[in-house]
Amino acid sequence: MLHFCTYFDSGFLPKGLALIDSLKAHTPEFSITVLALDDKAYTELEKRKDPVIALVSLQQYKDYFDIDESKYADKKQFYFSITPNICLYLFETRPGLTRLFYLDADLYFFQSANILLQEMGEHSILICSHHFNPLHQLIATHYGHFNVAINGFVKNEEGLQCLRSWKHDCESWYPGMPGYPHSFFSDQIFLDTWPSKYASLKIVTNKGIDVAPWNLNNIRITRRNGVFLANGEPLVVYHFSSLVKTSSTTWKTNTAKFFVSVKGDVLALYKQYIHQIEGYGYENRIVQTLNFKAGSLRRLVQKVSGKLFNEFVEV
Repeated sequence: MLHFCTYFDSGFLPKGLALIDSLKAHTPEFSITVLALDDKAYTELEKRKDPVIALVSLQQYKDYFDIDESKYADKKQFYFSITPNICLYLFETRPGLTRLFYLDADLYFFQSANILLQEMGEHSILICSHHFNPLHQLIATHYGHFNVAINGFVKNEEGLQCLRSWKHDCESWYPGMPGYPHSFFSDQIFLDTWPSKYASLKIVTNKGIDVAPWNLNNIRITRRNGVFLANGEPLVVYHFSSLVKTSSTTWKTNTAKFFVSVKGDVLALYKQYIHQIEGYGYENRIVQTLNFKAGSLRRLVQKVSGKLFNEFVEV
């Protein structure tokens, strides 16, 4: 049986439920542990009594690791520190667990997640490239070469060493840390060193895994007989990263900064997902579009690209 873990708060509850339902639709046997990041998320998931879901409360998690989140500037930075911890927590508290896949809550599967097992093979660690096109490869120094959205670990010496080292990297960070490439905390940049550190690491080769806004100009989404394809092969899992609701009928995909317009089969992909997450009956918080400040070339590029490429979905 496949074992997954993820985490989300009540604001991400519809997306988390969509992830779980997409796994149910395509993967016969699995379990998923959800670290509920607030009481509402925990209560709503508990009420469902879903046999595939195991719950961990935020207080359980914080008590186990004696975590002080005050060093992080906001909740988002604190959340970025969780991934290695929740994987270690499960390996340490569930003796029978031998392999675990971490999943971001805004992923959605279109094929069986057993493909992840095929990708991983006999390796101890599985990670995903961003699959940037050559132009966006220039920004890899900011985002890192690998995406913390799908990670696999085996409970062996190398897998545990990787998780413990990653946990140490996250805990060692502090604001203004010399040599750290960001002005904010992100756990993702640490993965750049993994290929040279871990002999039994596998980088996902299937281009249909972790398709996302940042690689849509490198991976073409089409649809044949109702099945979504990525570069002509079945789309396995799409990452609806940074998708936000901006009005009662409008969603922003945040794809324009990657020079991608949402139209055709990509638009159909987003509409299908949006209808699903709105169908759960929970409120999807409306986020106001941010104003761009002058004096930043990156913000200027994003503003111009936002004028040239459509990134809004009307539903």
